[in-house]
This record gives sequence, structure tokens and C-alpha cells, in this order.
Amino acid sequence: MTNIVTFQIENKRLALDVDVVERIIWAVEITKLPGASNTVLGVINVQGKLTCVLNMRKLLNLNEKRTHIDDRIVICKFIPDYQLAFLVDKVNGVVCYNEGDSLAIEGDENNSLTRKVVKVADELHLVLDPDHLAHCLNAENLLAKLL
Repeated sequence: MTNIVTFQIENKRLALDVDVVERIIWAVEITKLPGASNTVLGVINVQGKLTCVLNMRKLLNLNEKRTHIDDRIVICKFIPDYQLAFLVDKVNGVVCYNEGDSLAIEGDENNSLTRKVVKVADELHLVLDPDHLAHCLNAENLLAKLL
């Protein structure tokens, strides 16, 4: 059995391995970064650590929307000593699945946001690839400039 955190952005059901998720917080003000790529919404301060916030809507080719009071920020530890985060519309919770209920996604490793598809309670969730998200952001270079 494997645990994943499931969440939604618009009509997309997404997930991350529970080991990657540091915490989930209510939406807070995000400070914009001049000159940052359009895949970066900005940064937030999480207990004294600057944390980059990804624009998942841009990465998933979804329409932009204003941050709502009910939105959540998923904070993840993608690479050593750095946290990354992204806004989601709704967090569904932690669920378990059997490997038999998942299907690995084959394709170009450099262009795949998702690692596999998981069936949970008759719903399909795309499990995000944290390494690819960090690569999209070029997190180490961006955070090094900020620090």
C-alpha cells in the first residue's frame, strides 16, 4: 500500500506521494518576483524560509484565477534544503492505493509533469513527478539568487 495526498486544481484530480508533502496551509499573500518566469507565482515566507510558489495552472494549461480565501498551498520538499509550493483549489486528503491500481506513464521524462495514474474510489488521479516540477522551476538557481 502506498499513501498519496490528493487535491484538485479546477477539474484536475492530482496527487503527490505523502513523503514529498511537508505541509498544507491556507492561502496567503504571494510576493511577486520581477523577472521570474511565468511558471512562478512568487515567494512566501514559511517559518523563516523563502519558498517559491509554482504556477500550476500555467504548467497544466488551465485558465488563471484569482486566489480565493478557501484555496490551499501545498508545501513540498522537492530538493535538499529547499521547499517549493503551489496553490490548489481543494485538498481531498490522504488515501492509500495498491500498486495494482496504478499505471506508470511512459514518455519523455523531460516533459512529463506526471509519473503515474492512480485509481482511488473509482476516480483517477494524476500523481505529479516532484523532480520534474523542481526542474520546471529551476529551483536551485532561482532560490540561490534570492538568498
